[in-house]
Amino acid sequence: MPTDTFALSRVCSVEKNGVHNVDSKEMIWYEVRPTSEEHLQKLFQSQQGLNCAFYPGVFDAACLEKECDHVFVDLSALTAIREHVASDLVIACQTGLTVKHLNNQLSSFGQYFPVDTYASESLTLCDLILRGDGGYLETGYGFLRSQVLGLESVCGNGEIIKTGGRVLKNVTGFDVGKLIIGSQGWLAIPYLAYLRLYAIPEKSANFCITSIDSAELLALCARLLATGLPLAALEIIEVNADNGHTGRSYQLYIQISGPAELVAAVSKQVQILLATLKWEEVEEQAARRALTANFDSTRFGVEVAASLSLIRGILDSLISVKERGLLRVRPASGRLYLQSNNDSEVDRDQELISVILKQCRERNDGSALSDWESLVVAAQRGPYRFSSSRLGLKQPALELLLGRLKEKFDPAAVLSPQVSFA
Repeated sequence: MPTDTFALSRVCSVEKNGVHNVDSKEMIWYEVRPTSEEHLQKLFQSQQGLNCAFYPGVFDAACLEKECDHVFVDLSALTAIREHVASDLVIACQTGLTVKHLNNQLSSFGQYFPVDTYASESLTLCDLILRGDGGYLETGYGFLRSQVLGLESVCGNGEIIKTGGRVLKNVTGFDVGKLIIGSQGWLAIPYLAYLRLYAIPEKSANFCITSIDSAELLALCARLLATGLPLAALEIIEVNADNGHTGRSYQLYIQISGPAELVAAVSKQVQILLATLKWEEVEEQAARRALTANFDSTRFGVEVAASLSLIRGILDSLISVKERGLLRVRPASGRLYLQSNNDSEVDRDQELISVILKQCRERNDGSALSDWESLVVAAQRGPYRFSSSRLGLKQPALELLLGRLKEKFDPAAVLSPQVSFA
């Protein structure tokens, strides 16, 4: 049964709609724009029993694969700030608000939400929460899950879930909101978020070390992390350059931010550790441009989450490979990225990681590379197509739990059907 356009228009604004032919099959799609939280809930309730799929964002033709009506839910009209308690450093706002606009609003209070949105200035809080990547500042401020104090979300059947709130004391038992953060819209769509804020740093210092030896930079990262120094950012990025047979080099960016006295003291300690290396101090905007250039975590790429020792081994195997995505490593949180440009490159990089992991298993030398038990490999294929697999030990209990969660939150499996967790 096709989706009733009139029924949709009664509960929210239908911005666009159309029909695409995919493999000789007609795929019907709608882009809707709820103007209130009630409209968003009614949208899901009005489509119960119909053969449709919901995606949290604007239209993307690459999603038109499943034989159903595709409904793209644009939250850009939900941008209200419900509550801002400046003294408590907490804000509650609708998730159609962009991170850039939020921080512009907060700047007059001397506060900000410490997330850098990479190259995309249009990234909304909903996009950010569902992706679960807090950007390079998560080195200093922690994972995004620790910055979101509470959520109000709508499930696939229209049920509303409220978790957390202004203060952590509101959370008793397991915080269900943590499941939604990073879920890629697989479980629910958050429309309101309570966020932890911070004072805008008085000063920052940024150091850059360039090398053709990524292992050298990763070893330096390990030493920096071992010191316990309060670093706001610590990230290795690969840049195109005319250096040797690979034509690439690597840059390590170190950022320190906070009160001027703290920044000065920590900077001295960092410079001592960098004494034997060639480094330069760069302006904050130049460092930010480098750290955000050409990288959008909602588009195409492969991500590996693993221990630092395993990442080091994977990195050693990757640097000699010419045909692969650009590397990015966030050592403090155990993230390694291969930035791709399209589906075929994602397939290639996934296969490359699989081959390297298999070779690690076959070493049988007692090292961390041969003894690894479990890690996560995720593939992003545009804003709504995502897969995440935990490799290594079989965990049937975890697989059963994932199935039960999906059934509870989205019983008809209408939310983001091209997202999978295994």
